[in-house]
Amino acid sequence: RTHILETTSPETSLEQNLRNPKYKRTLSRMLKTELLKLLPPHVEYVVFIDSDIITTQANCVPAFLHTNLVEASWEPTMGIRARWTPGSFVHLGSFILRRGYSEGLLNDWRGEFTQDDYLDRISFMKAVGKRLDIQQEQWNTDDTSIVERRNHMVGPLVNGDSFLREEAGESDAAAAASPTCFTHISGARCEAYGKAFVDGVVSKFVGSYDNDYCRDTQSWRGWALFKLERLGVSVEDTCARTTSREELRGQENR
Repeated sequence: RTHILETTSPETSLEQNLRNPKYKRTLSRMLKTELLKLLPPHVEYVVFIDSDIITTQANCVPAFLHTNLVEASWEPTMGIRARWTPGSFVHLGSFILRRGYSEGLLNDWRGEFTQDDYLDRISFMKAVGKRLDIQQEQWNTDDTSIVERRNHMVGPLVNGDSFLREEAGESDAAAAASPTCFTHISGARCEAYGKAFVDGVVSKFVGSYDNDYCRDTQSWRGWALFKLERLGVSVEDTCARTTSREELRGQENR
């Protein structure tokens, strides 16, 4: 069954937006902390995947779900499954929640959010740090003792998303050798690599691709719309507004 959650863009003041140009976007991302409240109570697990992530391995989704939901154990202290590689900051483009286990961490995550945050992971790492007495300078540590303690709260996510790399477009072989089930192509990647490059990569994985993943920023209008979207400003109707509920359900079920 497909559940469609409709949310409105958060209201922000001019003062807030001037103080932090990415405040509106980060505030929208904080809806991640409300997922278990928004979904029906019988839903036990939530697998969250950003909308700018595409599937880049054939038939990988069932294996991804089986590995991370069926085979994986869920410790009593675990609040989330996400990628937090030793020596790096946490990545929250994809993660898994479980009802009865994740609520406390989600509430703390929400509680640590401030108007100055430009990424949703900042408040998340603050919440985990306070729970485990991990200092800010240790958020990206590779210290084994800290990483092991952290892993009891932030469990591993196997074969989750990885960001598009520039070498992925060098050849069909390089693109086909994607190391993960999902490839994350953010607006920053579109800006850094250019529309033509991203279109060339996506067309290798998505049948009947219409070259519409990234905005064409060569024109002033396209560049301005891209920058507004990066700030979280809605500039055009989304598919949820222009497509009927029945069509959306049909697309998701297929």
